[in-house]
Amino acid sequence: MSNGEEEGEKSVDLHASVVPIMAEPYDDNTFFLGQNGLVDGPSRVQLALLASTKAESITVHNLKPSLFTNSEEISTRLTTFPRVHEDHSLFRHAYIELVMQWEGKKRNPNPKAAVLLVIDMQNYFSAMAKPILQNLLTTIRLCRRVSIPVIFTRHCHKSPSDYGMLDEWWNGDLILDGTPESQLIPELDDVRAGHQDHVVEKNTYSAFRGTGLEEYLKERDIQEVIVTGVMTNLCCETTAREAKRNPNPKAAVLLVIDMQNYFSILAKPILQNLLTTIRLCRRASIPVIFARHCQKSPSDYGMLDEWWNGDLILDGTPESQLMPELDDVRAHQDHVVDKNTYSAFRGTGLEEYLKERGIEEVIVTGVMTNLCCETTARDAFVRGFRVFFSTDATATENEELQEATLKNLAYGFAYLVDCSTFDQLPFH
Repeated sequence: MSNGEEEGEKSVDLHASVVPIMAEPYDDNTFFLGQNGLVDGPSRVQLALLASTKAESITVHNLKPSLFTNSEEISTRLTTFPRVHEDHSLFRHAYIELVMQWEGKKRNPNPKAAVLLVIDMQNYFSAMAKPILQNLLTTIRLCRRVSIPVIFTRHCHKSPSDYGMLDEWWNGDLILDGTPESQLIPELDDVRAGHQDHVVEKNTYSAFRGTGLEEYLKERDIQEVIVTGVMTNLCCETTAREAKRNPNPKAAVLLVIDMQNYFSILAKPILQNLLTTIRLCRRASIPVIFARHCQKSPSDYGMLDEWWNGDLILDGTPESQLMPELDDVRAHQDHVVDKNTYSAFRGTGLEEYLKERGIEEVIVTGVMTNLCCETTARDAFVRGFRVFFSTDATATENEELQEATLKNLAYGFAYLVDCSTFDQLPFH
C-alpha cells in the first residue's frame, strides 16, 4: 500500500478503546499482519497478548476475501470483535480464523513458561529488518508487559576459521565479531534499556547449536519459545525447528502398536524406522511397551465384528504373535499389553500401569495409523498424557489415510516426531 510506511510508523495505544490491526494479503495461503506495529506471519503471538489489554474491540481492515465465503461475512463477522466474555472466547475464535492458513495446531504462548527469541537483528541485516522493525518492537513490548523474558541472538564469527560450512554457501560474506555489522541495531536500544536481557552469540543458523541456550532455558524451566527476527528461512526457521518440543526421556514411554504377523505386509515398509526408533529410545532409557491386538474367542469380537465381518485375530494363532523381526530389539522385561479393540488403554490397565511409574508422555508407533494408533493417541490425550506420534514409524493402507491422521492429530492432539527426533535425545 502506498501509505504502508506511514501506518508502520504509528505506535499502537494498548489502552485505546479500539486497536486497529491492518491485515495485508501476502500470498494465496498467508496473511501479512502489519503496517501498524503488529507482526507478519504467525501474528497469533501479538493477538493473544493483546487479549490482556484494555481494548474493548479489535478492528480488522483489508482482509483477504478468498479466506472467507463472501464479502458480507468479512464485514459482519470479522470486522469487529466485541470483548463480551472474560475468557475472550469471541476474540479467540476470530484470531483463529485469521491465522488458520498458517498451521494446524493453534495455541497461545504461556507467559509463565515462554521466552521471546529475537534472532540476528544486527546492522548487517538492517535493510532486511527495517520493514518488520515496528512489528518487532511491539512484540517485545507486549512480551515484557506479560513478563515474558527476551533473549537476543547475534550471528558472528571469531575468525575466518570459524566459518565452517557457511563459507561454502556464502563465499566468505559472513559477519566477523567486533565489527559494526555484528552489533545489534541501535533501534533496539529503547526496548533493551533497563533490562538485563540474555544475549546469545552463534556461528551457525541455529541459536541452540553450541551456544548453551538449551541448558539456559531448561535451568529456568522455559518450555516454549517465540521466534522473531531475521532471516525467516535460515536462522529463524532452523532455530524454530531445533526448539520444537521433544519427548522427555524421564517421563515418556514408547508404545509399539500391533506389530504382529497379521499386519506384517502393512508393517514391512516402516520396519527399519521402527527398529531405529526402539533402539534410540532404549539409548535414552525410554521404556518400551508392545501392544497386541487379539480376541480370546468370537464372543470377544464386539463392535469390530460388525465392521470386519469376523476377519479378526484370535489369541494363540501365529497371526496374533509379534513379528520375529522385533526379537533383536525386545527385552524380557518389556511390558506387553493385550487389547481387543482399537485403543491400547481400553480395559487393559495400561493407564494405571503408566501412572504408577510416573509416566506423563506416550510416543505412538506401529500399525494401523488411522485405527489403533490414532485411537490410542486420542485416548492417551483425553486421559491426560502428552502425546507424540511418529510420522515414519507408523503405517496404514494408503498415503491418504496416513496423511489424514497426521493432520488431525497435529491439529490438537499430538506432537509429530520421526527417527531424527529420538537421535537428538540425550544418552542415559
